[in-house]
Amino acid sequence: MDDKMLEGYLDNFVKENRLEHLDPTKAFEQFSIHCIVSKILPMKYDFDDINVGEDGNPGIDGLAILVNDRLVLSKEDIDYFIDQSGSISVHFIFLQAKTSTGFDQGDISKFIFAVKNIFAAGKKLKVSETMSMLRELIEYIYSKSINLDKAPKCSMFYITCGRWDNPATIKTMVEQEVNELKKTSLFSEVLFNSIDADKLKMYYKELKNKSIKEINLEKHTILPKIDQVAEAYLGILPAKAFIDFISDCEGNIQKSIFYDNIRDFQGYNPVNKEINETVTRDNLKDKFVLFNNGITIVAKSVNKVGTSFKLIDYQVVNGCQTSHVLYDNKKHITDNVFVTIKLIITDNSEITSHIIMATNRQTEVKSEAFEALSAFHKSLEDFYNIFKLPNGVQLHYERRSQQYAYQNIPTNEIISLTQQIKCFIAMFLDEPHSTHRYYGELLKSYRTRLFVDSHSLYPYFLSTFTFYMLDIFIFEHKIDPKYKKYRQHILMLIKYIFKDKDLLLTNRKDIEKECKVILDDLNNQAHALELFKLCCKNIDKTLLTTSLPKNLCPRMKAFTEELISNITTLKHDKPTGKIIYYNVEKGFGFIKTVDNKDLFFHISSLLGETDIEVGNKVNFEVQDTYKGDKAVNILKI
Repeated sequence: MDDKMLEGYLDNFVKENRLEHLDPTKAFEQFSIHCIVSKILPMKYDFDDINVGEDGNPGIDGLAILVNDRLVLSKEDIDYFIDQSGSISVHFIFLQAKTSTGFDQGDISKFIFAVKNIFAAGKKLKVSETMSMLRELIEYIYSKSINLDKAPKCSMFYITCGRWDNPATIKTMVEQEVNELKKTSLFSEVLFNSIDADKLKMYYKELKNKSIKEINLEKHTILPKIDQVAEAYLGILPAKAFIDFISDCEGNIQKSIFYDNIRDFQGYNPVNKEINETVTRDNLKDKFVLFNNGITIVAKSVNKVGTSFKLIDYQVVNGCQTSHVLYDNKKHITDNVFVTIKLIITDNSEITSHIIMATNRQTEVKSEAFEALSAFHKSLEDFYNIFKLPNGVQLHYERRSQQYAYQNIPTNEIISLTQQIKCFIAMFLDEPHSTHRYYGELLKSYRTRLFVDSHSLYPYFLSTFTFYMLDIFIFEHKIDPKYKKYRQHILMLIKYIFKDKDLLLTNRKDIEKECKVILDDLNNQAHALELFKLCCKNIDKTLLTTSLPKNLCPRMKAFTEELISNITTLKHDKPTGKIIYYNVEKGFGFIKTVDNKDLFFHISSLLGETDIEVGNKVNFEVQDTYKGDKAVNILKI
């Protein structure tokens, strides 16, 4: 890589995301996908859900399928959005990244050919299991064409470390290929984007910096003093100026400034069609400011000079629908279209939460949309903040988006609402097979079993901490990365290693006791690794004996049930014995084996529950030492 600045950005990304184990090509691949997708999808996502750059997928490194501006991974996700909105908008994003310093026509041709083959009728190229599943999702979307508000949008991003100088031969070839895709009538829009080093640097810098933008509210009034609000204004802004405000340096709408807005863009439903009609009909344009409720913007700070407001760390918390309709119609906006702006300056997160709830309650919003703003989640956030772990780790619960964006906290130590939901459902509701679904659907399905006021906070924290520890071992290749697709299953199995029966969430005293035992063991890295290896062994055993389709196992309830059945058996597969002596002060003792041998053990070799006494039954492994055999990896049974 010749560009030292780009190399510095890549190095920063690698360190922040703990990707030092990746070779430079794979690291650049992940960096490139992050720069492109995070601009379009401003919410935390798992890279593995987009990465398809495997040996079986020549030409394509990444594929993101967005439905109503959300990443979808299953047919259930698509059905959920159809059920919620009636209609769906779809965006296919294909990515290919190269570390080369130029744009190779042959490689670009292979990339576009691979994209075309995804949508081709008849025989298709042989692809990996992951790509095959995504291809099935694409076919499912087209089977629901009656619910599409328009044909899907297809965007292709070809990324290199070089400089794009608009070469004529490549440009002509790309135009021909794009026109062929357009002729299929499968898309409302087909775009090919050449991303060079300069654009990558611009995108990454934009993602890293706080949102700062200036607006000129020539007509505004200062609102009276409000407790815990630094300043507040009510004003009128030309719609053209507002469109500039919500657009990035390339003229695209900035999705990130709407993430705290609890309503995603709903597409052109009846309400948005009315807004659209107002801004497109000449006799209604000047009345838009009267018909529309306006936009609410919350910023953490502001620099005001006259009528110019420089907003720092801001977001649009109400008016997402209006903003998108205005942006879509920017070519039709005339000088007589104005927007009402409510501008609030506060760094108090609770005030911001109340503003979000109050302004959005005035329109139809699903109750689950307010989930993260509830008192339970505030308590959970506080619990994370005070829970200091012996190994020095401090996890942070990101109740609101971008909450820890500029605090130099490793990304794997920030727990999103989506991650919290999935980890808890997997570990304590025994449903790891359901966690691939969209988080809104999970909230709705598990409404009475999730985030219940009577629940202890310990199991919520334990589930994400277990996931955090497992991810570290996978990153370090101490656990084979092939088990990544079974991470949520491993969370559930950890619980069953400690208890043969399920834990009752309603019994706070018992569940907190068990959670503390598991936390203590996971804080011992050597013990934690052995526990995770035992879970992986159980997965291997179950995959070997199951009659279920292997590629569908991670999403099948029947496979989960087989895992639960087998973990109990596996715990008893090892040699067993009984503790006949234990010195609590010195931490050692002896186990009488079934063949009447006495084995030495030390407390540091216990896995799982360490509260043991004489008479307890245990299983173990035998380790040969220069002093003789001793028991290790001991589990109380």
